[in-house]
Amino acid sequence: ILTRIVVPSALPGIWDTLRISLGWAWTWLVLAELVAATSGLGYRITVSQRYFQTNTIIGYILLLGLLGLITDQVMKALEKVLFKQEGRSQ
Repeated sequence: ILTRIVVPSALPGIWDTLRISLGWAWTWLVLAELVAATSGLGYRITVSQRYFQTNTIIGYILLLGLLGLITDQVMKALEKVLFKQEGRSQ
């Protein structure tokens, strides 16, 4: 009963939680780079801020938003493929 009913019915909810957590992981990654890294997009934003390069900062923020959007769309597409029999995917 556990492997045939409970786990399969819980998987779409687990997948949603994973998708949302991945978004938060992006946020915390950039925050950590802003605070203590010597490389990465967060570090580059910090350096650009130091030299008042607003256009560069906006570009990096847009890039981060695009990466987050792409990640979310890939997760949603995988959800449709993996859980199409559930009738739950949109």
